Amino acid sequence: MNTQRIAYAAWTDFSEPCDGAARALLAAVGPEKGLAIVEQDATMTDSEREIFNSHKSTNERNLEDALYVWKGKYRGREHAQASLALIERLGGGFLTPEDENWPIAGNDPRSNPIGLWWRGNMENGIPEKHRAMAIVGSRDATEYGRQATAEISIHAATNGVTVVSGGAYGIDATAHEAALSAEGNEFPTIAVMAGGLDRYYPVGNADLLTRIAERGTVLSEIAPGKAPTRWRFLARNRLIAGLTGATVVTEARWRSGAMTTANHAKTMGRNVGAVPGSVFSANSAGTHRLIRDGIADLVTTGADALNLLDTNH
Repeated sequence: MNTQRIAYAAWTDFSEPCDGAARALLAAVGPEKGLAIVEQDATMTDSEREIFNSHKSTNERNLEDALYVWKGKYRGREHAQASLALIERLGGGFLTPEDENWPIAGNDPRSNPIGLWWRGNMENGIPEKHRAMAIVGSRDATEYGRQATAEISIHAATNGVTVVSGGAYGIDATAHEAALSAEGNEFPTIAVMAGGLDRYYPVGNADLLTRIAERGTVLSEIAPGKAPTRWRFLARNRLIAGLTGATVVTEARWRSGAMTTANHAKTMGRNVGAVPGSVFSANSAGTHRLIRDGIADLVTTGADALNLLDTNH
């Protein structure tokens, strides 16, 4: 088995998404030597340490502190090999930045994923950003929110756009279901998970995620065996934004995670849209805030949403 691929897989197991120190070390020495440093079988040269320091943000841990944390979580190369074998048995695989169909998920290398685990259809790779749209929102969706989401998602998928969301209850599930119902799209939807793909989460959406994998793909930057956590959900949102050319928030409360996705998209230079709701509905307070603050354009139809992609292309 390719030793570089094993090293990348190991890094997704013991380092967390958005771990700037990990990305700085990989930029300086690559995944294999980086892993050897964790194993205490190698050290950085002075020039490599300069590269590390130039990539590391000032608020990140220093190398010694980071190594202490990584060593406590590192489970060995054999564990990484076992994870790679497991994902293959589950009908999936593992993408690294060295692969031809690697999607560059953001503008800032310090926040890009180290690797991407997947289950499903990867015959033609992940669609380019200008053919993918994030449709996100709150879990406690109203009937109005679900209807608006379904209309926008079906319109996007019918026009050959891949709908990307987080596989959660509420708006996410509606977006995926609607995309799957559209005819003529060979890659209708992608679900981005916040935990390992050996177990679909939430359990109540396992059937939906299975159907997504049959026609699209389920993705995660987290190695198999790792459970979703609050910070992994938050980190996952930047990946949803980075994989797509535009983000549409169809219904969201004031502090919804979908707001984080929208802000990530804006930071990456992607267009953002939001669907208005009733001024009396707390479920639309977040979308109104995005529109009011100039972060999002007003979206009331599927055509409005597609226009966000056209102006970004």
